[in-house]
Amino acid sequence: GSPFGEVLMPSIEYLAGHFDGEGCITMILNGDTRYRVFIQVTSIFKPVLYEYQIKFGGSIYSDKRRNRQRLSWRWIITSTDDCLNFLSTTYPFLMEKHEQAKIAVKYLNTYKSYLKSDLQLRYIIKVDELGIQSYKRLKELKTFTY
Repeated sequence: GSPFGEVLMPSIEYLAGHFDGEGCITMILNGDTRYRVFIQVTSIFKPVLYEYQIKFGGSIYSDKRRNRQRLSWRWIITSTDDCLNFLSTTYPFLMEKHEQAKIAVKYLNTYKSYLKSDLQLRYIIKVDELGIQSYKRLKELKTFTY
């Protein structure tokens, strides 16, 4: 439960809307070949981040990079299963990040089946190519102007 004593229990729809405005889906190159997806939400209101953590796991850290006048916090998930769970749960309610979530889920599902495969070179190349395409498309979507 929340260390603040009260339980907020916001709906999935609320968390999806909050994530649309305050969250981020990011891919980074991990080593030389594998892309890694991680999801984060930054907020000065820590109790809402505890709600993400209660429902979807992950960790909360103080975020010293932003809002130097006010302490802010960052909730982050990095595991493939946690990211898939979060995105598949919130996907129907996302607007701004709908397309980003779709790209990330496709990559994560492909990567997950790669882990279950016999690690054939052909399959590794397919995952790497999809990682590069997904990374580029996510970057494009983040620079989209309305």
